[in-house]
Amino acid sequence: MTEAAILPAERRRAIRTEVRLPVSLARPGLAAAGEAENVSMSGILVRLSLDLPVWARFTVTLPGAGARDVRIVRRDGDRYGCLFQTPLEPEEMDAVLESEEARAGFDRLQAEADAPPAPEPKRRLRLWRR
Repeated sequence: MTEAAILPAERRRAIRTEVRLPVSLARPGLAAAGEAENVSMSGILVRLSLDLPVWARFTVTLPGAGARDVRIVRRDGDRYGCLFQTPLEPEEMDAVLESEEARAGFDRLQAEADAPPAPEPKRRLRLWRR
């Protein structure tokens, strides 16, 4: 078996940028606030505390770029992969990543990366006597 047959194919065409930025999703009768975990010119990964169906359509509001129609294409727990109906233009992507909200999110990501790891709990060895 060749190596290509073992590794899963990467279907995404756009480079994703890890972010932490507030977004809102809306459609008639529903509005929800969430947090984007990554964004690309073709889509966005959003964490929400709602139970939403895959293939549902929404309007997502992005800091710096405004409203954009999306369709949920996958779900993993409380994370929803959303595909933009019209991809972001390079200037719009730059505006999102340069927004005040994105900068604050990048600072949070950096602080999390710089934080020392939590110490592992000490394990006690129990000796049994008969």
